[in-house]
Amino acid sequence: MNWFLNVLKHYADFSGRARRKEYWMFLLFSVIFSVVWYFVLSLLFIVVNVGASIDDLLIGGYMMSHVDIFGDGGAASSFLGANYTIQASYLTIMLLPGLAVAVRRLHDTGKSGLMLLVGLIPLAGAIWLLVLMLAEGQPDANKYGANPKTSPPEPFSDKKKLQSAGVTLMTASILTFLLNILISILLSIKYNISFGFNTAFIVLFSIMLLTVGILLLNEKTVYPVHGKVKYAFIILPVAFFVSLLGNIAGLVYNLSNVAAIGWKPAIGQAITLPGNFMLILFSAIVLFSGSNKKLIRQIAVWTVVFTVLRIMWQIYYAMGSTVSGNVMTMLWIYQIILPVAFIVLIATFYPSKSQIEKDVEH
Repeated sequence: MNWFLNVLKHYADFSGRARRKEYWMFLLFSVIFSVVWYFVLSLLFIVVNVGASIDDLLIGGYMMSHVDIFGDGGAASSFLGANYTIQASYLTIMLLPGLAVAVRRLHDTGKSGLMLLVGLIPLAGAIWLLVLMLAEGQPDANKYGANPKTSPPEPFSDKKKLQSAGVTLMTASILTFLLNILISILLSIKYNISFGFNTAFIVLFSIMLLTVGILLLNEKTVYPVHGKVKYAFIILPVAFFVSLLGNIAGLVYNLSNVAAIGWKPAIGQAITLPGNFMLILFSAIVLFSGSNKKLIRQIAVWTVVFTVLRIMWQIYYAMGSTVSGNVMTMLWIYQIILPVAFIVLIATFYPSKSQIEKDVEH
């Protein structure tokens, strides 16, 4: 279990080495937790759709809105459609840590992380990659670091934390940007809906987050907040404020069109609102009250709570995709990587108890 948690702690850390035990124990527990994740969300889907026949659940002829508390008249849902969402949500959350530990495992054998691309070759590439993942690591230090089997664990330094947060934010911002452009194009083709203010807000927000991610990459210390980290935290409250404006605009639009689109979109925007506000508050406090670690810690906890609620709502909402494939809903689920990136950012600047005690002493 500790191996799995350690990989999550090094969420997007592509530097250093990982021994075979770390990689395969992460893979084992990841499979176990994916089964638990699948079982819990499948159970939720069945409970929400209580009263539906097996045929309705499997084929997708049953309206989720007939039995759920929102009564929004949305698209037909099916267990197969929900199954796609459940798997996609877990894979999205585990994408970066899974890639990062695989790259570190290749480093342990003296190979570049780019060797992962070999896996794209049908059959032969996958077999060769499996052989590399099973291979013994180099006994001595190599250009990627010391042998993790014989040396003490390399500390997760501030520099690595900032790089991990930067890579996660960059990945999330690029993916969010591309997905929203694609969804907007699909909307314009299918419903003749032009690019609106909400899309413009998301594009601007994604660009600002990408900038923040780049700024975090080459810094070495989390506290005190200075250098490029300070510039990043000047941009962050502005970025989250832009997101908040888009959030409010989306909420107003969804409320005014409840009769046509139902309550779910409005409820989703309402759940996102407090999370965006807390992210603004967290960013501002880190920037202007970096010495008050106790306050940062308290705000961080509540920010994570609202962010997790946002993730769970996005998963629930996307579980309404049909067996035939509601493409826009199916694409939308991948955007949970954005709130996941916020959690990684918060964890990076989450003060430890020792830091708080040190502040009290001073």
